Amino acid sequence: MTTPETIIENGEIVAIIERETAAFLNRSIDDLCECWAQEAYVQHTTILPYAGVVQVHGITGLRNHIQSHFENEKPLDIDAASIVRKNWQFVVRESMAWVTFEQLGTSEEAAHMSGSQMHTRILEKVGGDWKLVSSTGVLSRLDFFDCPNIQVDGTGKIVHASPDSRNAVDVHPVLQITQGHISTITRKDTHRLRDEIQSAHKTIDAGTARLPVPLIFGEDTETDSSLCWIAILDMKIVILLDDVKLIESSIKTAGQLYGLSAMQMRVAEEIARGNDLTSIAATLEVSSNTIRTHVRRMFERVGVNNQKALLKRLLSAQAPTIGLHY
Repeated sequence: MTTPETIIENGEIVAIIERETAAFLNRSIDDLCECWAQEAYVQHTTILPYAGVVQVHGITGLRNHIQSHFENEKPLDIDAASIVRKNWQFVVRESMAWVTFEQLGTSEEAAHMSGSQMHTRILEKVGGDWKLVSSTGVLSRLDFFDCPNIQVDGTGKIVHASPDSRNAVDVHPVLQITQGHISTITRKDTHRLRDEIQSAHKTIDAGTARLPVPLIFGEDTETDSSLCWIAILDMKIVILLDDVKLIESSIKTAGQLYGLSAMQMRVAEEIARGNDLTSIAATLEVSSNTIRTHVRRMFERVGVNNQKALLKRLLSAQAPTIGLHY
C-alpha cells in the first residue's frame, strides 16, 4: 500500500540518484562522492557492451576511479533532462532500500550515457539521509541505433534485422541477403565480409574488445565507394549501414591526424556516403574541378593514389572512441 510516507521516501531516493548524475555531468567529484556512504563496502559495477565488467570497490576506489575518468575524458555537454528514467521499482525496509529502473539516454558524445540500460541501486540511511552503497548498470545498445543494423552470427547468418534494416540491404549497392545469410554481389567482397565477421566472432570468444571496423567494398574496382561497419555490441556481431555519426567521427579524427581542411573533410564524408564527385560538387555548390583538387590534395597528405584507399585510410584512423566508463 502506498502511503504519504512511502511517497516521501521514494522521492528522497530518486533525488539522491539524480543528484549523483548531475554531479557526474558537472564534473564535481566531491558532490558525487557525497551521494555515497563513506564506507569500504560500497561497490559500483557497470557491464559494458565493449569492455565487459567494470567494478570498483570502496569509497576511496570510487573516488580514484572517477578522478581518473575526469582527468582522461573531456567534459560532456549533456543535459541531465535528456536522460529518461522509467519503470521505477522500490523496496524499502527501515534503513535499507533496493531500487531498479530503466534508463534511456540520447547522448551522441558518450557511449556509456546512451542507449537502453537497466540499473539497480542499493541505499542505506546514514544520519537520516539516504546514501548509495551499491550501483549496478547493464548497458544494452542494440535496440537504440538510429541507422540500419543487422545482427549476425559467426557464419554471417542473420539473427535479427528489422524490416527497415532489410529494406536498407535491398537498396544497398553491394550487400544482399542470400538464403538467410548476409553476402555481397561479388564473391571477393563476400569472402572479405565473412572473414571480418569471423574475426569479430573470435574476438567475442576470446572475451576481448575491439572498435567497429569499416569494410569498403570493391577496393580493386572503379565503382563508387560503398561500405558497412562490422561492430561488436553487447557481445553480438552487428553490421551497421549508413551510420552518419561513425563516418563523421572517424573523418574528423583523421582530419586532425593528417591536417585536412574543413572542406576536405566534408568532401571525404560525402565520398564515404557513396556519392560521386559530380554530385558532391553539386551538393557543396562548387565546380567538379574544385572537388577533384581537394581529393588530389588529400591523396598527397594521406599517401594514397585512389579514392577507396583514401577512404580506407581515413575511416581506419579511428572508429568511434570508447573511453573510460563510469
